[in-house]
Amino acid sequence: MKNFIPLNRKFFDNSFWKERREFSKAEAWLDLLQLVNYTKTEKIKIINTKSIKYGYAQYPASLTFLSKRWNWTISKVRHFLTTLQAAQMTTQCAAQGITVITICNYGVYNDKQQAKRTANSRLSAQPTAISKQINNKTNKYISFDEFWN
Repeated sequence: MKNFIPLNRKFFDNSFWKERREFSKAEAWLDLLQLVNYTKTEKIKIINTKSIKYGYAQYPASLTFLSKRWNWTISKVRHFLTTLQAAQMTTQCAAQGITVITICNYGVYNDKQQAKRTANSRLSAQPTAISKQINNKTNKYISFDEFWN
């Protein structure tokens, strides 16, 4: 896994994220990624007096809930979820009138160990490459652009 941006879940508590607006499809996708259960522990959510169990990479939500959250019509939410399912990004099933959304391959988005390995390998590789460049050019003035390249 390369070229990722680790995004702390506290980002979604920021007033910029919470401002009332119509979400783009990218924002809706990002919102789903942060809403789902990222732990291996099964959870229970009470929705309209119904107890819904959901597991890793899942989130129970009604179309009405998502439509209000994203400021979309219910039809647009339904179409978006169908598009995600057709692209094999999610699966959905109905449980007591509530849609349970499952993110496919969620580990790609939420694998802390992979993120740590990637970050550590970049940090440990970088000083070596820079020191080799410096050692090879000893006693020679180089421009910043030359050094950077």
